[in-house]
Amino acid sequence: MATKGRNYIIAQLQERGLSRDMARRILNEVIAEMTRALQAGESVEVPFGHLKVVSLNRQTQRGWYLNRIRTIYRQNRTVVLIPKQ
Repeated sequence: MATKGRNYIIAQLQERGLSRDMARRILNEVIAEMTRALQAGESVEVPFGHLKVVSLNRQTQRGWYLNRIRTIYRQNRTVVLIPKQ
């Protein structure tokens, strides 16, 4: 199954009578609200499960980057999809 991006969702909203600009604004606001909720540590429910931010136990590492040995910082949090049962 191919991934369908924002343009697909905007096209679906246009089929329901919204202008392209209005559909784009609505979609951007929905995504912004989901982002704010995830940043606040809340869970976001979607039709096929829910999205949640989880903490990872990662240590900093030393490694080669841009031809020098540097400290590499890994992301300590990530968003995971927990499927609906």
